[in-house]
Amino acid sequence: MQAFEYAAPTSVEAAVALLGADSQVLAGGTDLHDLQKEYVAQPDKVVSLTGIGGAFREIAVKAPPGNFPPSVTIGAGVKLRS
Repeated sequence: MQAFEYAAPTSVEAAVALLGADSQVLAGGTDLHDLQKEYVAQPDKVVSLTGIGGAFREIAVKAPPGNFPPSVTIGAGVKLRS
């Protein structure tokens, strides 16, 4: 595994600003680390999304007017298990 810079932003805006051509996102899983160990992915920068809160970590349910089923929005940072 090659050396890389690690960043842990606390907002979506800060995360987007850190992303570049030679960066990868770490979003809680270990897939990226496995790819790095196998020399498949060798990013210069890893941007962790675990510190981002707000809508990124929320599940929102909206009931539209009328007799329609509700819509559910699951944020990208929602964990499978708490």
